[in-house]
Amino acid sequence: MKEYKKILIPTDGSPGAEEAVKKGLSLAKLIGAEVLALYVKDYRILAGLPETEEVIFIGNGLEEEGKGAIEFVKKEAKNLGVKCEGKIVEGHPQAKIVEVADEENCDLIVMGTKGRTGLAHFFLGSVTEGVIHHANCPVFIVREKSKK
Repeated sequence: MKEYKKILIPTDGSPGAEEAVKKGLSLAKLIGAEVLALYVKDYRILAGLPETEEVIFIGNGLEEEGKGAIEFVKKEAKNLGVKCEGKIVEGHPQAKIVEVADEENCDLIVMGTKGRTGLAHFFLGSVTEGVIHHANCPVFIVREKSKK
């Protein structure tokens, strides 16, 4: 599979994303590809809220959440001997994932079907669908293990 040299793995740090990270890294090791881990800070959930200390705290939390999610991917990649870089960007997740995949010449995107719960889950589900429809490279979707 020489055609897959660089794999983009978007993550939000959720269990569903972690499952995709593990599968994506295993695939990268198997085929000798490098990985770019991506976290997109999505401030849309804060739109229209007054700029209070609590809202600023949540906004700052997105940066920390992103750093943690990227560090998880890097640690797992190191354990497998897979070359991995991390990137944190700001914007609409669907658009940014597709944009970064193009800018970084990624040959494949590996991502989960589910992210967080509640309203964020709604956004992430639509993100996965949007990436499938707009990406210029193949998208490998990893379903989260069922909790039976």
